Amino acid sequence: MAGTCSRTLLLLALASTGAALGQTPASVPPIAPTAPLGEPDHTAHLESDAPEMRYQHGLFVAVKYDGTVSIRDKDGHLTNTLTLPPPEKNTLLSPSIADWAIFKDGSIVASWAYMMPHDMRRYLFLFHYDPAGAFLDKIDLGKWRASRICIAADNSVWTLSGEEEGGHALYSPDQGVLRNYKFGPGFVQAGVPRSNFPQEFQNFYQNGNVAIDCSGDKIHALTDDGQWIEYTPDGDFTITKVERLSHTEADYYKLSGFAYLDENHIYGFMESRPGKELPNVFAELLPAADGKGLQWVEIPDKALPANNHPPESKPNPDSNDPPQPPITVTALLGADHESGERLVYRTSADDKVLWSKPLFASAPTPADPPEK
Repeated sequence: MAGTCSRTLLLLALASTGAALGQTPASVPPIAPTAPLGEPDHTAHLESDAPEMRYQHGLFVAVKYDGTVSIRDKDGHLTNTLTLPPPEKNTLLSPSIADWAIFKDGSIVASWAYMMPHDMRRYLFLFHYDPAGAFLDKIDLGKWRASRICIAADNSVWTLSGEEEGGHALYSPDQGVLRNYKFGPGFVQAGVPRSNFPQEFQNFYQNGNVAIDCSGDKIHALTDDGQWIEYTPDGDFTITKVERLSHTEADYYKLSGFAYLDENHIYGFMESRPGKELPNVFAELLPAADGKGLQWVEIPDKALPANNHPPESKPNPDSNDPPQPPITVTALLGADHESGERLVYRTSADDKVLWSKPLFASAPTPADPPEK
C-alpha cells in the first residue's frame, strides 16, 4: 500500500500501466513536490461563486450546461454575459454542453449533445462562437462524445472522447480516445488507442473525475478509471496508473478543479459530493513511493502563506475562545500560464481569488531498481 494523505481518506494502493509506442515505462521520473505556495502576487474580487467558473487566457469564464455564459477580466470585473445559441431548437430534450474552452481571442468552443424526435439519435457537435456569442462554425463528431476539451497552441481542439451509440458506450479498441479537430478541416488525428485500457472501464471518458490540458508540447488527460495520459502529437504516449480514493468513499468525491503547470506539476481539487460530510481535498499528483505509479497527495494547510503569518497580537492566555482554524483552499480555478505558471485559487479567508507560484522542494532521488 502507498502512503496515506493526511486528514482525508486517500489511502492509496498503486498498480502501474503504461505505454510509449507499445512499451511500458520502467518508472515514473521523480518530481519535486510543492513545498509552500508563494505569497500571492495578484488578487481579484469576482463577485461570483459560480461553480462553473474557470480561469483561461486571462479571463474568468463560467459556461452553464444550457449555454449561459458570464465573462470577467483578470481583475474580476464583469465584461460580458451572453447565451450561446443551441445547435437545434426542436429537440427531443434540451441540448446540453458537456464541456467548453475559450480561445485567446475570446471566442468559445462548446461540446454539445442533443437528440431529435424524428430518429432518437444522439447528435454530438463542437460549435465555435465569436466573443459576442454569434455562431461561427461547427464540427460533427459523429458517435464520439467529447466529454473534455482543450485548445492547443495551434488553435486546434483536443478532446477526451469515447464512442457511443444510443447513449451507450462502445468499446472500439483501435480508435483513439484523444482526438484532434480544427474548425475548417474538421477531424485531424486521433491518439492513444482504446485497447490500452481495460474493457470494463467503458465509461471512463464521461464521468466526473476527468480532465484534459493542452498547455506545452503534450496533451495531458486524466480518466475516470484512474489513468494519467501524456501524449505527443507525433504518436508517443505514456499511460500511468493513478491511485484512486480507497474503499467505498471513492465515490463520495468529484474532481471540481484541475491545473497543469509546466514541467509536469499537476494539481486537483477534490470536492465532497452533496450529502457527504467529508473534507474537501487540495492535492498534487506525485510519483508513488515505488516509482511505478502516481498518487494524489494532499497539500497541507501549512503550505498556504496565510497560515504562517504571525498573529497581529498574542492571544489572551485566559481566553476561552477556541483557536482559529487554518485557512484552506476552497476552489481551484485553473492555471495562469501567461504570468509565470501560477495557480489561481480561492481560500476560506475571504472572497478574493489569489495567484501564487508554487515553491518546490528538491526532487527525490530515484530508487535503485529492484533486483531480478
